[in-house]
Amino acid sequence: MSKKVYYFVDELTSDWYKELKDFLYLLEASSYDEIYEKHFKLWNQKIKDNSSFRFGTNLEVFLFRKFLRDNNIDIENFYLFYKPELFIVNDELFIIENQKIIKIDIEDAYFFTLRSDFNHPFHEILDILCQKKWGYINKPTFRPIDSTFNERNKFTGIIGLYRSGFQYLDNIVIPYGIQEKNYWLLLEWIGINFWNKLVLKQDGYQCGYGLTMLDLLDQSLDENVIKSQTPLSGQFSSIYRPYITKYYEFKNEYRVYFIKINNEINIYSIKQKQLQINPEKLFLADTFKDTASYKWSFIEKKDWKNFGHVLEASKNMISSMMFETGTLEFWETHDDKIIYFEVNPMGSPMIFEGNDIEDIHTFYMDLFKLLITDNLWKK
Repeated sequence: MSKKVYYFVDELTSDWYKELKDFLYLLEASSYDEIYEKHFKLWNQKIKDNSSFRFGTNLEVFLFRKFLRDNNIDIENFYLFYKPELFIVNDELFIIENQKIIKIDIEDAYFFTLRSDFNHPFHEILDILCQKKWGYINKPTFRPIDSTFNERNKFTGIIGLYRSGFQYLDNIVIPYGIQEKNYWLLLEWIGINFWNKLVLKQDGYQCGYGLTMLDLLDQSLDENVIKSQTPLSGQFSSIYRPYITKYYEFKNEYRVYFIKINNEINIYSIKQKQLQINPEKLFLADTFKDTASYKWSFIEKKDWKNFGHVLEASKNMISSMMFETGTLEFWETHDDKIIYFEVNPMGSPMIFEGNDIEDIHTFYMDLFKLLITDNLWKK
């Protein structure tokens, strides 16, 4: 079957990319000599300097295309991606082009990059989807560009759930590189095709911050209001890594304290939250944290037998994630669905009088053991 190849050239400047497009006919070059010779001659003619060997365009693109042909890889179409506006809805991939949203068939699609890393969670999720649909994504291994940004708590959980079969996610949009001019286009499209009540989240924020809820049927909502919302400031590919979910009405929220060592999962404490909100202000900008009030309680271990579905869901999610410890949070909707919310690397102790004191104490003592090794004391 013919393959569709998508080659990312995001590392180029806009001027460099414009120059690259002047050479696109070399994608069909019949020999490597033709690629080198014509590329070099045209570049020298442009800069009027025969002594320069600097190639102003991304020569690798043309060499790679010829390499695929020489290795008998049947290419149906070869696309260049320069700062594409992409997003994933559940397990399908879309692109925004010329103010239109187009579905990209992942099956038998190949995604490549050479000079930059696929280091955004979007790419990791795309990789998982490709593996399930006979697609392929590949890159050289580099140090991630933003390797100092480690708060990927929510996305790390999301990636794990994608990898294990997408259970507990249900409705989610993973955007990448969406330009501000197309924010409204994307959200309007989601409202028409999926859900009109949305929750916009940022991966690097916790405790309700960086959270905005939108009702796209609200007549007072327009493009200017959308652009001003905190989770949408800057680009969707920013360090805050926003993502979008459906708004759920839920009857319970659970916080589960856990430690996992060698796939053995220990659950120490389960907290239950009742949420009280002001529905008139729920879908206004940056009001959720200020208008919502919480009432937490803990579930006695002797009562855990009545929460078998909570324990089962907790262990299923924790087993799929790359965490040794943390606090898993998820919702139980009114129609009894379990929906993943986040994993916090370190949740508040939130100790209640009674047996919970001993349970949380045990959790912390076991947690501290993870920090201590024999080698530490030998130094």
